[in-house]
Amino acid sequence: MVCHSLVSRTASSDCTGFNQSGHPCRHEFFDQARRYERAKTAGDSNFKIDLKLEAILPVLDGRLPVAISAEREPAISDAIEFADRQKIRMILLAPRELGKAAAKLKERNIPVVLGRTLDLPLHEDDPYDSAFTLPAQAWRGLEDRVRNF
Repeated sequence: MVCHSLVSRTASSDCTGFNQSGHPCRHEFFDQARRYERAKTAGDSNFKIDLKLEAILPVLDGRLPVAISAEREPAISDAIEFADRQKIRMILLAPRELGKAAAKLKERNIPVVLGRTLDLPLHEDDPYDSAFTLPAQAWRGLEDRVRNF
């Protein structure tokens, strides 16, 4: 399962119901999936199969990780916090700015898949070769967790 912009500092972390695009908030979706799992296990006679929630059950059981795409350090920290709160495994996709989040990634043993090295710098005043130096920065802190495809 890949989640793009799964968490955001602009979105309310105490979201209830639906977000602006009409989709259930991420926390609500995972809570709904947990209720679905309990109902399925209980064998309720009114139980109806929901394929969307069936697909997330392996994530809740810990059999599958969620791949979360986050570029900047605040979004990466939010993604880690989200995974911790939901008690799910995660893989970080295409980070471009690790910062202090690198220590959190290593501490929680979270795999990282680096993005493209031919991207332009993230910020206007970043060095021109920042996309090339990120793998080296990541490697120093996350030697056993970094993969590049």
